[in-house]
Amino acid sequence: MSDVFRFKQFSVRQREGVFKVGTDGVLLGAWADASDAKTILDIGTGTGMIALMMAQRFPTSKVEGIEIDETAAELAFSNFVNSPWKERLQITCADVRSATGAIANKKYDHILSNPPFFSSGTLPTGSSRTNARHQKSLSFQELFCFINQVLNPNGRVSLVIPSAELEQLFPVLLEEGFQIVERVAVRSKKEKKITRFLLSIRKNDPVICQTIERELTMQKEKRNEYTKEYLEMIHMFYLDL
Repeated sequence: MSDVFRFKQFSVRQREGVFKVGTDGVLLGAWADASDAKTILDIGTGTGMIALMMAQRFPTSKVEGIEIDETAAELAFSNFVNSPWKERLQITCADVRSATGAIANKKYDHILSNPPFFSSGTLPTGSSRTNARHQKSLSFQELFCFINQVLNPNGRVSLVIPSAELEQLFPVLLEEGFQIVERVAVRSKKEKKITRFLLSIRKNDPVICQTIERELTMQKEKRNEYTKEYLEMIHMFYLDL
């Protein structure tokens, strides 16, 4: 059984067992700045929502999604074909951990990812879905090993990750030759803890010696009453805004 999540300019067909539209993906798709990118890659695209958001925001960019799960890739293909930007969207069903040939030889100006990251300290247990998700998850090492192959030298990477995973990322960036140029700490409400980070990353550049750091709070005191900054990010997508 499938259902449809409708945005202002496109719709996303979803299905049980495939990760659905969620806050993390919407945040990443609304925040990532790919204004100077001719080619964009969404790693772990799922049903293609982030790729569709990027196609809407950047009308001169070609956007590709790569997805290991066949069911999700089929849904992404359908969502791409039924969008206003089908000529600029492409889906590839593959595992980046073993990608070879044409996939590994492509180059992209901007790469995004909101894959299912789990470290040994954050992995929940007790369900078949959790186990399946863990099998399809990427380690930071695997992710950036692939990114190193396909990112253009002056390209950028945009990630959204749980706050608990940030410390796990630092040694991988150091080893693979990347640096964080912007870090946004995200809270659901002002009094809540930081739950996730939006990260802008690029290859090491001696000219850039300091990371831009700021915070984003999504909601005011009342439920579904959003802050001005968050509304500015998402208003072009949600129907009721």
